Order: sequence, then structure tokens, then C-alpha cells
Amino acid sequence: MEYNNSQIILVAAALLLVLLAALDQNIRSNILVLVLIVVVALMALMPMNLEPGKREDVKLKRHQPPQLGGKLDRKEKKLLIYHILSQLDKSKSLDMSELAGELNVGIYELTSIVRLLGKHQAVSIIYPPMHHFPILRKGDPNQSKKFRLKIYGELTKKSLIGEPKLEEFAKEVEDYLDTMKRRPAGGY
Repeated sequence: MEYNNSQIILVAAALLLVLLAALDQNIRSNILVLVLIVVVALMALMPMNLEPGKREDVKLKRHQPPQLGGKLDRKEKKLLIYHILSQLDKSKSLDMSELAGELNVGIYELTSIVRLLGKHQAVSIIYPPMHHFPILRKGDPNQSKKFRLKIYGELTKKSLIGEPKLEEFAKEVEDYLDTMKRRPAGGY
């Protein structure tokens, strides 16, 4: 349990009252003083905020890194994962600094996506010396394909005639990511 300054003062006051009650017979025999001691002790042990979870929320907000770009929802994260894996399928490597400069995405969110892909070995992350951003290379092709097919299955709209082709879905992803691209300053 974490105490704030007012709770520490209340605990000290309760201990002082208990000590005085133990030392003096007049204080110990007075029922009003004993009730006061119990109330102060209870106030010291109770949390000061009445809203549950408020203290934890403030603590978490204080330790979260600042967002440099827009916050992504679940669908946007999946589309970005699909885009990264598709780009790596076309080329040998992908510089994350180019990706961060191209898209209006928070660097912390982009890093968490890259770490997720690295954890599942869908990409290989290389940190070159004297560079701020890592370089992504192809990882396990089966893991990459599994990620892309899972995202494709979750985000495509099923029709009665048939499922859309993978190339059409890739085009839709590219069109959606165009909305996430950084715009030049001062112009639209």
C-alpha cells in the first residue's frame, strides 16, 4: 500500500494518541478520546481517494512515454504490420527511419510493432552502429506469411460471390496508409 503525506500525518497522530492513552489514566478512561483514536486510525488506514483505480491511473500516465504521432487503433496496427511485412517481402531490408519519417505514427507505437514482429521472428532487427533507428530484414518467411494471412482473414470483407484477392487487399492497405502519411507543413 502506498501512503501520501496526509496519511502519514494521520498515522503519526494516531500513534501519538495511542501513546498518550497508554501513559495517562485520564485519557485512557475517557470514551470520547478512545473513539477519536479509532476514527483517526481508520482514516489513516483508508485510501484518501474515493474513486477506485484513480491513483493507479495517475501512476501509469506518469510513466508512459509521450506520443509523437497519432495513436493507432487495433485495425491500423494490423494494417501497418501487413504493410511492413509486404514491404520486406518485396525488398531485402527496410530502414525504420524512412518508415517513421513517411508515416504519421508515434515512434513508440512503431517500435512496439517492430518488437512484436521481432519477437515472433517475422522480421530480423539489426541495430547498426551510429544510427538512431534499426534496419528490418526478412525473418522467418512462414511467420511473415502467417501474420499476413491472419490479418487478411480478419480485415477482408467476405462477399457471397467470393473472397477478394490478396492483391486487392494489399491495394486497400496502401490506400489506407496514404491517409496516415505525413503531410508537408503548412499545406494540405
